[in-house]
Amino acid sequence: MELDSSIFERVAPRLVAFGRLAAIFGELMLRAPALAVAAPDRQRWALTELYARARALEAEAPAARWSRAAVCCLRSALGHLGATWWSGYIPALERRARPGRALGRCDPAPTSWREVAARARALAEAAPSWADEPAPRSRASSERFDDVALRLERLAGPIASARLPDDAPARCKEQLAALRRIAVELRLLRGAVEPFPWGAAIGRVRRIAAVLGDAELTQRLDPSVAPACWSTLLGEEPPRERPAAAPASAATIDSTCPLIPMIEDAAARRDAEVLRARAAPEAHSRGRARTRRRGRSRARERRRSDEALIGALRPRVAGIKALLVTNRPAPDVQQALERRLALCCEVEGCEPRRVQAAAQRISAGRYPLVMVAKSFVSHDTTNALRRACRSAGVRYLDVGKGRFGVIVRRLAQAFEVDGA
Repeated sequence: MELDSSIFERVAPRLVAFGRLAAIFGELMLRAPALAVAAPDRQRWALTELYARARALEAEAPAARWSRAAVCCLRSALGHLGATWWSGYIPALERRARPGRALGRCDPAPTSWREVAARARALAEAAPSWADEPAPRSRASSERFDDVALRLERLAGPIASARLPDDAPARCKEQLAALRRIAVELRLLRGAVEPFPWGAAIGRVRRIAAVLGDAELTQRLDPSVAPACWSTLLGEEPPRERPAAAPASAATIDSTCPLIPMIEDAAARRDAEVLRARAAPEAHSRGRARTRRRGRSRARERRRSDEALIGALRPRVAGIKALLVTNRPAPDVQQALERRLALCCEVEGCEPRRVQAAAQRISAGRYPLVMVAKSFVSHDTTNALRRACRSAGVRYLDVGKGRFGVIVRRLAQAFEVDGA
């Protein structure tokens, strides 16, 4: 009797699709610790990418209840993580989401889940990370985090739950100073404690900040904010720098030093001595000093270049009425633009009503120049302002994070100033 091979043809595609969906679950489990401590924009786009890949497999595989159930389970897990970390609104996780709206309003809109996954991956890679360095792990940091988490839960409820207690915003508003201190302490402890509890804690503070709308609290949670030392904001002594210990490779080489004279080949013996010298802690200290000197030198060169650009740019932009759209007050940038470039600059927030009003003013021809801190505003805001500029024939500039130096360089490029 011959075996009917059609059973393999019917079952194989489903098994392959099941294996790929299982691989996405496994990838989520592997990436979750790193995502828990990532900046919120990177979290949001990474979760979108994983879900879009699963939806693409579901669309390409033969219809089956198990595939729908698996994708539903993944959506539930991703939604729980997004709510716990408070990464921001993820349109792709809506129950009736379609590829065209999975990334929000964007032009052109994606036409398939494969395209959504590819674009979300690119957005996650381009999303800004934390501007400050993570802290080293220690037992003292773990004990301090336990205390911070306890104080936070008294104000805002259990951080392990994605649900926010109804009375939490009122309690936090009454003790806003305590919540601001907790935000600084969490920034200080990033990297020093377990990722999942830290991600849940800062996610809870982010959620409270979104409800309260407190500018100072929001700024302390902003990944782009990096003071010289978080400890000073808490009224504490900054940690003392300890001399760097020799890396493991240096310790291994140092342990073999008595054997170096026994090497018969002269060239090999010289190479071993050179390797030992390079691995020594003082050599690493000298290397770090050289790196710092190069960094300071590059910063001086950049400042000189910017000063030259400002001198050449000012006659081209003086008196122009400009609009800068960003997610927070920027008085220093506004004053620098007005004082050093003679721009008549207005700064507008990115709340929906403000964006709509700004788009109406742009369409009416009120501003010849519109600058958007694209790194800090949503795609919906960017697209609305870009459409208004296009319809009114107004110059539109993406100015990254909205810092003065970046604005100067983007203006110099737009106005074709020599040296830009």
